Amino acid sequence: IDRVREFTRKDPETWVVFAAGPLYRGERRGGPRTIWWTTPDLYRYMPAFDGAVSAGGFNSVHELMQHAIPTVFVAQAKIADDQHARIHRLVQRGAALQANLDDTTLAAALQTLVDEPSAAALSQAARDIAPMDGARQAAAAVLDLVLPVGVLGRAIEQVDEDTLQALALQG
Repeated sequence: IDRVREFTRKDPETWVVFAAGPLYRGERRGGPRTIWWTTPDLYRYMPAFDGAVSAGGFNSVHELMQHAIPTVFVAQAKIADDQHARIHRLVQRGAALQANLDDTTLAAALQTLVDEPSAAALSQAARDIAPMDGARQAAAAVLDLVLPVGVLGRAIEQVDEDTLQALALQG
């Protein structure tokens, strides 16, 4: 946390959001231009993020790739989860960066994240890995079971992805 803060202090336009998961037991760390997020609805706001530093857990990796957020992953040693292998596959495909928690690799990776062409390349590679999440198709399949014939087809024709995104941003 301190290393990320130190790096971002150089830019007065940068805000940092620390997303503390349900298993986080450390202290809450506030500060200038800092948001401490603890509720499970962060995914709604992920399109607003320019970059991320994250552990390489299954859910975090897939959510960040789905939203095409340029990310530096730091693998945690887990008994039943090979975060190193998961991150390595993303790095090989150009979809993410990897760092250790030493000053050298993390600082270098953060510098790459703020480089616009590098960040754009990471985002595009993430889109290539996770082009869609299937949520809309799954919802349509479930709704098709309960709605009157023809209603769902008309709704799908009239509500495109841009409209859904706009509505999501409005809550």
